[in-house]
Amino acid sequence: MKALKKWLRGFVGETSLEEVAAAASYSVSAVSGALGGAELPRLRLVRGIAAGVGAPVREAHRIWWAAALEEFAKHNPDLPGDALAGLALDLRRAMLRHDLGKVDVLRRMARLCEADGDVTKAMSRATLCRLLSGTTLPRTDQMTVFLRALGLRDSEVEQLTGRYEELSAARRKAAR
Repeated sequence: MKALKKWLRGFVGETSLEEVAAAASYSVSAVSGALGGAELPRLRLVRGIAAGVGAPVREAHRIWWAAALEEFAKHNPDLPGDALAGLALDLRRAMLRHDLGKVDVLRRMARLCEADGDVTKAMSRATLCRLLSGTTLPRTDQMTVFLRALGLRDSEVEQLTGRYEELSAARRKAAR
């Protein structure tokens, strides 16, 4: 996360927080928190600041995802007993490799569901957030569409689908 904040501050330079906030269409406190706070700022805020100060927005997006992955890994160590957190971390890595944000993935899933005749409902933003935080598993059809939306190689899809199915079966067994 330090790299993200340093990168942003490098583009902000001597510009006042008020000017950056106005250009980014955010409050001064939100911009101040993004530049110096202890928590990872929201992607939308980082993109707004980048656009407001003339920084490359795609690079801001990439750096934010790397910071988000680092924060997730720091707060969710891949413990042998926490297979769901491990799956979530691998899904985040796949999104980072393909430079995809949550909104991009949700849009791709909606298009795939539409193309399939809307037989499958795309997962909600809340479900996607819970999946990526390692707290829940979506329905099988939603997971399939999610993996297709990432544009992964067949071998990656097979590997992640296998892990998903194992976790799903273990969860069903535990619920009995």
